[in-house]
Amino acid sequence: MNKLYAILAAALLIVGCAAGPKTYTVEGNIEGYEGEVAVANEVTGYIYASANATNGKFKMKFDADTPLFAVLVVDGQGALPVFFESTKPVKIKGNAEQLGFISATGTPSNDAFAEYMSAHNALVMELEKAESQHDYYKFQENASKLLDKSYEDNKNNLWGAYLLTMSRFSMMNGAEIVETIEAFPAKLRTLPELVDLYDKAMVMKRTEIGQPYTEIHMVNYNGLTYKLSDVVAKSRYVLLDFWASWCNPCMKEIPYLQEAYKKYHAKGFEIYAVNLDEGREPWVKAIRDAGGMPWVHVGTQGGWDSHATQNYSVKAIPTNFLIDCKTGLIVDHNLRGEVIEEVLSELFKEE
Repeated sequence: MNKLYAILAAALLIVGCAAGPKTYTVEGNIEGYEGEVAVANEVTGYIYASANATNGKFKMKFDADTPLFAVLVVDGQGALPVFFESTKPVKIKGNAEQLGFISATGTPSNDAFAEYMSAHNALVMELEKAESQHDYYKFQENASKLLDKSYEDNKNNLWGAYLLTMSRFSMMNGAEIVETIEAFPAKLRTLPELVDLYDKAMVMKRTEIGQPYTEIHMVNYNGLTYKLSDVVAKSRYVLLDFWASWCNPCMKEIPYLQEAYKKYHAKGFEIYAVNLDEGREPWVKAIRDAGGMPWVHVGTQGGWDSHATQNYSVKAIPTNFLIDCKTGLIVDHNLRGEVIEEVLSELFKEE
């Protein structure tokens, strides 16, 4: 059991055996509003609680086993993120005429988010006075710095976790994401969003430059089995390439791959192409229409669902990984256009 899962198991045990579910409370006043207000999961849409506002005022309660972040839904529309981390009531204030300026306070995360939004709105107001492109660039710079600071100041609460899972992770590699999550307080590591991101980061970590490649065992369009390790054993460098016939960017890469293969195959370059088409015909037709792709082809004829896409955390295509067959390590990834030939030229020049 790895470090994080051990912590998660212990935390869940404590929650399950001692604390039990917590009751969270929302109290609000949206002046001039008459209608339903709800707290929902931002991703799934699941409604945790709802209430009807009378003269703008409402109150609702719900139970949950862990802290969570959600979205306040007003008049059927998501109004703002709301964070539930303590039994103190979350207080909602706003005006029906300006639903975009509703605020939530009462807990550390909600207070931190409200502070951030207040500062951000002040920047937006300054932007309205902009007289040049330089002013716009300055706004972007200041807005980015503001968000960076808010994230750094709130890595111990739900607002920081929300920022990480919604956007910050995209600027990190797998190892950085894992390290960041493990630095969060133990009670937050049970958040489903953080657990899910951690799982994905562990896969990313295994496929980053410097990591050993992971085995793939698949068949080609004629049913013949090809293991990635067998191809690696016979080559000097192998490009593991994920593609599909319906992917226009993938097909635009084919001429560059054909040129690189023609030039370096005799020196030990091979391509192990994993196809994500559903069915044999589009797969075979794409190869034929491209004038041939004389490298190793494998696939499941079942689309995205395969151990290969899961083990290499493939979320978009084209995606590729360059493997050094002497060391078994990934030495580069996502080589596009003429870059693949430039990289191979340098690698073979060094030998």
